[in-house]
Amino acid sequence: MKPRHASAVVTRSAYAKQVFSCDVDEWERLPVQWRGFVLHHQHRQHNAKTVLAMIDRGMEAGTLSSDYDPQGVFDAFQGSAPA
Repeated sequence: MKPRHASAVVTRSAYAKQVFSCDVDEWERLPVQWRGFVLHHQHRQHNAKTVLAMIDRGMEAGTLSSDYDPQGVFDAFQGSAPA
């Protein structure tokens, strides 16, 4: 078996660009609890830029649920959501 070779250095800039398709300033502006939402809903065109724009507009027209529960999503992901 051959070891996988990858860069041992991950910069914020590279991480924001590759994972969230945005720059560092936008990534830092994105609330922590919404970062998981963006990651899991990129297939629905919810990237960091669009989510930030929706948050700035007050999530008008029901485009995103204001009932989003980041802790609940995390608990469900970990398999420890209450029954």
